[in-house]
Amino acid sequence: MAYRIQTEGVPLRGQYTMPMEATLLRNKYDNHPAVGANLDAVEKKFAKEEWNSYHINYLRFVYEFLPGLVITPIQWVFDKGKGRICIDCSNGPNSFGSINLYIPSPKDAIPGEEDECPAVYYQYAFDRFLRQILRMRITRPNDPIMVHADDIEAAFRRVLYHPDMACAFAYVYSDYLMVPVGQVFGSRSAPSYYCVLADVRQALAACRQDEPTLHPLVASCTYEVDTSSPLVQVPPDSNHPPLTLQEQTEMYNASFVDDNGVVAYLKTMPQALQHSVRSAFEVFGDEDRQGGCLQDAKWTSLVSETFLFLGFRIDTHAMTVSWPFAKRKALDDEIQDNLSRKGKYVTPKEMAHIIGVIRSAAAIAPWGTFLSFNLQNALTTAARNAYSTNRSWWTRSWIYLSGVAIATLHQIRETLTVPEGSPLWSRPISLYLDRDFSHRVFSDASYAGIGGWSSDFGFLWRLCREDLIRAGFDMRDIDLASSKPVSDGSNDGLHINPLEFIGVLVNLWIVLKFVKKLGPRSGGYILLLLADKTTALAWMSLAARTKNPLLQGLARLGAALLVHAAALLTKVVK
Repeated sequence: MAYRIQTEGVPLRGQYTMPMEATLLRNKYDNHPAVGANLDAVEKKFAKEEWNSYHINYLRFVYEFLPGLVITPIQWVFDKGKGRICIDCSNGPNSFGSINLYIPSPKDAIPGEEDECPAVYYQYAFDRFLRQILRMRITRPNDPIMVHADDIEAAFRRVLYHPDMACAFAYVYSDYLMVPVGQVFGSRSAPSYYCVLADVRQALAACRQDEPTLHPLVASCTYEVDTSSPLVQVPPDSNHPPLTLQEQTEMYNASFVDDNGVVAYLKTMPQALQHSVRSAFEVFGDEDRQGGCLQDAKWTSLVSETFLFLGFRIDTHAMTVSWPFAKRKALDDEIQDNLSRKGKYVTPKEMAHIIGVIRSAAAIAPWGTFLSFNLQNALTTAARNAYSTNRSWWTRSWIYLSGVAIATLHQIRETLTVPEGSPLWSRPISLYLDRDFSHRVFSDASYAGIGGWSSDFGFLWRLCREDLIRAGFDMRDIDLASSKPVSDGSNDGLHINPLEFIGVLVNLWIVLKFVKKLGPRSGGYILLLLADKTTALAWMSLAARTKNPLLQGLARLGAALLVHAAALLTKVVK
């Protein structure tokens, strides 16, 4: 497939149609409003990227004479401190004819037609990279592990269109009709075709032979090792065995679309970088075509045991992954700006951005899951109540924040400015990945009572129905012989699921008391929570979705316990 992409051009397969009336309408629409409001910046961006992009430029009137032409609107997005050009292949003045309508997602591909949009696996790159680091530490516990990241300049543009197909991805700007030679950013199949080549780069880097002469980028590197503290050790388990002898000889790369991570022991890191650089040039081009794919200005010459990869800081010396302080501070500033507005409102886009950032960080911070769901409820409610035919609703309409949403935003701010490496936003790699459990805890519940036990920690407890009633629980009437409700329970008393959830939370609270008393354990505590109702266990992550105030309160308690567990180097698995 990679050979076909590089020799035939893409799409490898597809059928696109556009009636002339739709083309006329799209030419008249021109581009999204943000382009017209930033014409100078857009033009400078086009000029800057032309060396890497290439376009066949016609005077605009020619569009009427090109059969099969699809005109796609340009969008201008200002993100991360710089402007970006996006070709909006999903939207336009009319939905009919948007090019992504004709491109299936990889999971929706018809058997035999997978070439229209090949399957991608980059979403697992981060976990693969951490798993490699963990296995390397297990294999050689006393050898420093070095990490380095790079990215491909104008990545999608380096995958060229088939000459007959480029007109399906065209756009208009000023007096010109622009037909791209390289893939546009916005096409549904662009990541798929690019990632086929990225996978080839990873494979080439793993199987190359060492070279005596290093590329100037690699030769410029210096290496820094932390000698102020010992390397953190991690015991092996069935999920992460030591590397085989063959695996130890292969250089490891992990690509997330255009971002690539390299990891190797200190002695082999120069050759690992050499393999990675040469493989990148072989697949995506050196100075001989479209400019070097790895730009000098973006190359980091200092190689250490710590680096930023996909928005997180990975530290192979301490074996941790954390959400960097700079990113937390940026979110804190954004929330502070929103809360300072008179009337306490945000746009849907602003709210969605806050939720997305918190939810992405929730992978290492259990508190983030609960808080993001609270905000999601506010956004969903506002979206359901809103009605607008104006395309600017997403960025210009207001969502007035409820008391719960405001309180949640303040709670988020309380945690965002803790120091770098705080356990609130940091996690040992060994507790981020799946591991064999070290301790088991059981819970059970019925309408006659709830209880829990653990032979590993040595505890057993039970609360009878009468105990729960005295504590204020609204328990259903039961048949004393069978302990089953005397009615269907549709209108009275607690359902069994909240009781199960309470049992799980009590167990977790007791376990954390034991963990604190017992002290640190090599590799941490991997706690397997077992209950006879999977719903109660699922609520450890999902109860915050509900609007039920009882479950919301339990979810808040569960989130707090999970945060405390992470601080005590304890991972909860279900």
